[in-house]
Amino acid sequence: DRKGFRVYGLAYWEDDPDGYPLYIFHNPAGGSQFVHKMNPDNGDTIFVADLGSRVAGNAAGAFITNQFDVYSWVFMAIANDGSDDRIDIWQLDRRRDWITIDPDHGVIPAGERRMFNLGITASLPPGDHNAQLVFLHDGVGGETVIDLIVHVLGGPPAPFNLLEPVNGDTLYTSEERTFTWEESIDPDPEEEVSYRLWFQTGNESTSTPVNDNLMPVSPDTGFFAVELPARFNWWVEAVSGGDTVECNDRFDFLLRPPQDVVTPEIDAPGEFSIRSIRPNPFNAGTRISYNLNRTSRTILRIIDFTGRVAAELDCGTQSAGYHTAVIDAAALPSGVYIARLTADGEARTGKLVCIK
Repeated sequence: DRKGFRVYGLAYWEDDPDGYPLYIFHNPAGGSQFVHKMNPDNGDTIFVADLGSRVAGNAAGAFITNQFDVYSWVFMAIANDGSDDRIDIWQLDRRRDWITIDPDHGVIPAGERRMFNLGITASLPPGDHNAQLVFLHDGVGGETVIDLIVHVLGGPPAPFNLLEPVNGDTLYTSEERTFTWEESIDPDPEEEVSYRLWFQTGNESTSTPVNDNLMPVSPDTGFFAVELPARFNWWVEAVSGGDTVECNDRFDFLLRPPQDVVTPEIDAPGEFSIRSIRPNPFNAGTRISYNLNRTSRTILRIIDFTGRVAAELDCGTQSAGYHTAVIDAAALPSGVYIARLTADGEARTGKLVCIK
């Protein structure tokens, strides 16, 4: 039940103070930017705001995050205003998840004391953070304020997952593959995260340093001199300062010699499709993973909402299978884009958002 809404964006805020965590970004008839929020348990909705009364354009997409500004929860609204597209940032609330008080209300009889638990986590960026505990009461003065200063020290890089090749995949020594993993973020913005990519088979292991969260690998030159086929484990370590964090789970793959490559008709995916775009939204770049169900000449174009081709990647003739294209966003301004992937006359599209 869409409640009569013309929905253009859905976003979820688990900590919504009213218990209505599903935010609906929609255009009523005539065009605008309305926001309602819903309680998924009973379908009840509450009106939040008419953003169209403040800025021009129609609703086109929405996202809620605490990563744009680590001190706040923000509502990121994509607005379409004719030939111009725009990302508007609206603050929902200050982040208070780093401090808890239990109980947060109650009764203290005259002459007695009551204990409460104050919990503080170091989930804020490193540095000094000021806060106040405010006690409102019906005693003399009516209010008591206790100042707090929290010193947050830098911690290790954040946990992360491997992406591709997927766990249990098959690789061939004749084909270069790009190994990718999620970006690991260091809580200290002054620290840069680098990586170390590991491969292991049997009792042998080797590693190589990597500055980005991807690395092209040619199995015919980058692996051990072992009898094939052979199964390998691979994993990544994030390194920042004196801290090292390993990925959440290690993956494995089967490495085969070129003569073991089966024909595309036997080993091909079932359809031509864009499998994923990650990260999205993105800043420095993103990876577009796709399936080819037959050998095809593949071209990837990034198109802005005026129809202009902002970037083009000619992937050449690729065999049937699972592939990944890396998009460098250095020359892309902030905005909404369409990824158009063509292969032998067929096309698939996906939406991307670049934020700088």
